[in-house]
Amino acid sequence: MNHTLSVRTRWALALARIGVWDPCGLLKKAALLATLALSHGTAFGQGWVCLNTVSTDAYVRYGFINGLTGESGWCSGERFYAGLYWATDRRTLETGGGTLVRGGGTNDTGLAVFTTSPDGFVSTITFGGNRRLFERAGQLTFFQLRAWSAPYERWEAVMATGSWHDYWTCVSGGCGSPIVTATPTADPLSPVPQILWAPGSSSADPRVVMMVVIPEPNSLALLALGGLLLAAWHGRRGTKQR
Repeated sequence: MNHTLSVRTRWALALARIGVWDPCGLLKKAALLATLALSHGTAFGQGWVCLNTVSTDAYVRYGFINGLTGESGWCSGERFYAGLYWATDRRTLETGGGTLVRGGGTNDTGLAVFTTSPDGFVSTITFGGNRRLFERAGQLTFFQLRAWSAPYERWEAVMATGSWHDYWTCVSGGCGSPIVTATPTADPLSPVPQILWAPGSSSADPRVVMMVVIPEPNSLALLALGGLLLAAWHGRRGTKQR
């Protein structure tokens, strides 16, 4: 956030300091206060929400499991990213749509990483914290925090790969990331609202979101066929050697 005073404000304060302009009169004092208020609004702005997953009624822990390789665990380090998606309705997010909030976070991309202790959470110190949506200030908005494998910078990009070694959260269903509503700040003086991802949750009992990789039936069939062919090849090779 930019706390630098505007040029207009600096001129007003300078003139008052050298006595060229006397701010003591009621009208002049009101003008000075209005100018300061304007610069404050410019500095702090509107449209803020907080995306942490380690706050009251917002505890969500992200993990992963691979049905093919057997790999599983909690998201940790910079191997995974998390990004805040928003939409004006629930259905858009449930079908994989929505807009990724940019700005802030890791390298000002809007993305967060999982470097908390214990693993699996996103907090202020891991580039969680606040995100800003100018266009949604004061309006009820639907949010979803999605996680996926790095180095992809968008959930859509990693989902499109179809790789068995990349992970991404589901957007609906029992294992999907929660979709909840919050209203970004309508004015500069309003406290930034925490997005309540999981009402009733706690640090000891968080909501769990698992990224699950399960190969499609066709893929499993191809693997099984490949295994049979390999076994047959080895069998024929063994017969020839005898």
